[in-house]
Amino acid sequence: MMAVPGPVRRLFGAFPLETRPAIAVDNKEVQEAGSPLTLYVYNLSDDGVCTDPEGLECQAVFRQNGQKPLVLTSSLHVCSKGRLPYMVERQRDKVRVYNEAKSIDGNVVKQGQVYLTLIKVALGDAWKMTLLDPENEQVKRQLYGCNREPESLRFFASKEITQLFLTQLESRHAPFVNHCRSWLFNWKAPLVETTCAEVMEQADECLDVFETLLDDRQFLHEDQIGREDIMLFSYIYLITTYLDQSPLNDLVQKRPSLVAHSKNVYKALFNL
Repeated sequence: MMAVPGPVRRLFGAFPLETRPAIAVDNKEVQEAGSPLTLYVYNLSDDGVCTDPEGLECQAVFRQNGQKPLVLTSSLHVCSKGRLPYMVERQRDKVRVYNEAKSIDGNVVKQGQVYLTLIKVALGDAWKMTLLDPENEQVKRQLYGCNREPESLRFFASKEITQLFLTQLESRHAPFVNHCRSWLFNWKAPLVETTCAEVMEQADECLDVFETLLDDRQFLHEDQIGREDIMLFSYIYLITTYLDQSPLNDLVQKRPSLVAHSKNVYKALFNL
C-alpha cells in the first residue's frame, strides 16, 4: 500500500477539494459479458483514444475491466447534464445513464480517493487553465470537438466549453473566474497571471508526489494498474500529446518517469 508523503498534506491544505456524489449503478450488471454499453465523449483521436481527461479515464477503466464499449463522439447540445462523458447501458427494458468513472469501477479505498482527488483538482485545474489561454483556442476546439460543429455554431460551442471550465474552477478561483466573465477581460492581467502561476505550482507539487510514489516501478501498484494509474495517465498522456508547447508540459517533461508511466499504461490498455 502506498504511504502518504508529506507534500500531499501540505498541498491539500492549500485549496478546498472538489467533490461530486457518485451516480448509483449496479456494477455487476455493467460488467456482464455482452452488455450493450455506449460511451459518449467530446472527440476521438485517429487511433480511437478519447481526447479529454474524463472521457479517457472512463475509456481506460472499461478497458481495464476487459470491456470495449461503443465509443461515440457527441456534443453538449445533446447531453442533458451539460457535460461529457456519459455512458448508457441498455438491458432489456432498462436504460442506465451515468457519467463518472467511479460509477463503473465501484468504490475506491479512502487513501486511493485522496490521490484521485489530488490529480483531479491539481492537474485538472492546470489542464483547464492551459486551454483557457487564448493561444490554445484551436487546441481546445480540437480536443472538445468544437471543430466538428457547423460553421455557424463553432464559436458558440467553444464558448460553452469555456463556460463549463469556468464553472468547474469557480469554487477555488472565484476572482479569476469573475475576471474572465467580465467585459474587461484581459488574459495578461496581473490577476490572471498570478492565478495561473499558483495553479501551475500546485500541478508541479502534484507531479512531485507521484514521481516520488512511482519511484522505479512500472505502475503505482507495482505490476498492477490501479485507478490512480489510470487517472494520472489520462492527464499525462493528453498533456504530452496535445499541449507539447505549454508550461504544463514542461513540468511533466522534467519527470521522465511519469512520461514513461503514461506510455506503460497506454501500451497495457490501448496498444494491445
